Amino acid sequence: LMSDPYDSIAKIDKLHVPLLQVHGESDSVVPVNFGKRLFEAAGGPKEWLGIPGADHNDALWRAKGYREKLDDFLSKHLLQ
Repeated sequence: LMSDPYDSIAKIDKLHVPLLQVHGESDSVVPVNFGKRLFEAAGGPKEWLGIPGADHNDALWRAKGYREKLDDFLSKHLLQ
């Protein structure tokens, strides 16, 4: 389907901004281990928020503490 391999692992170290990565731990499209590999390859500052029981398109609806995590992340990294 795709002609571009979209090699995120090779590109993410070029990202020089704070990263908040949110991933559903039951993601059926992008398995959580792929998300964790991408997170580990990223430089910092970075924060991970895994959402237990969440699939690919419902992570934010299932995320307990998501809003608090986002507010904390923004206040630490972007709203200084």
